[in-house]
Amino acid sequence: MSTYLDGLRRSRRNAYRAKPEVKARREAYRQKPQVKAAARRCHLVSQYAITPEEYDRLFIKQFGRCAICDSLPGVRRLGVDHDHNTGVVRGLLCNRCNTGLGYFSDNPLSLRNAARYLQP
Repeated sequence: MSTYLDGLRRSRRNAYRAKPEVKARREAYRQKPQVKAAARRCHLVSQYAITPEEYDRLFIKQFGRCAICDSLPGVRRLGVDHDHNTGVVRGLLCNRCNTGLGYFSDNPLSLRNAARYLQP
């Protein structure tokens, strides 16, 4: 059960976090290379159960290109494509291809129908 004092503590804490100097310090901390590397490692391990080293091996195996359209990554890194049912990592995709697969709900039949539709 939340009390009045809990709400007051929370609002004071949020007010402190919203101060521009606090935001600037937090952002400067997040830009440190070792913090970025730790955050990336945490994301890859928690979301896809792979390490940054495994990501790098996949990247080299795909010659640094998207597994579908063969394009080089732009500003963003290639995203990790995985089977949502099994969690198995399939490869690395550019944002456009990864989003496209998502719109088709990773359904091969829908993708084949779309390819057939595009054929003259």
